Amino acid sequence: MLINRTIIIKVLTSSDSHQLHDSDSVDPNLCPLCNKSNNCGNVSACDSSQGCWCSDQAIQFPKTLLDKIPSTAKNKACICKACALDQ
Repeated sequence: MLINRTIIIKVLTSSDSHQLHDSDSVDPNLCPLCNKSNNCGNVSACDSSQGCWCSDQAIQFPKTLLDKIPSTAKNKACICKACALDQ
C-alpha cells in the first residue's frame, strides 16, 4: 500500500510549518532514517517552482518504508532520496 504523497507534502508546507523546527528537536531538513540531508524542496529555500524530488512518480513510499520512521519524526521530516530508492 502506498501513502499519498500529497499528505506528506501538505504536512510540510502547511501554515504551521514553522512549528516543525521546534517540536521534539526533529530537523525537517534531515532524513529520519539516515540523518543526512533530505534535500526536501518543500521546506527548503530552494526554487519551489521546480518542486521537490519526491514528486517524481517513479519514486514510491510504501508503507513498509514509512513504518521505519521513528514515531517522534513522523510527519516532521521527509525521507531522503537515497533511502527512498534503497528499499
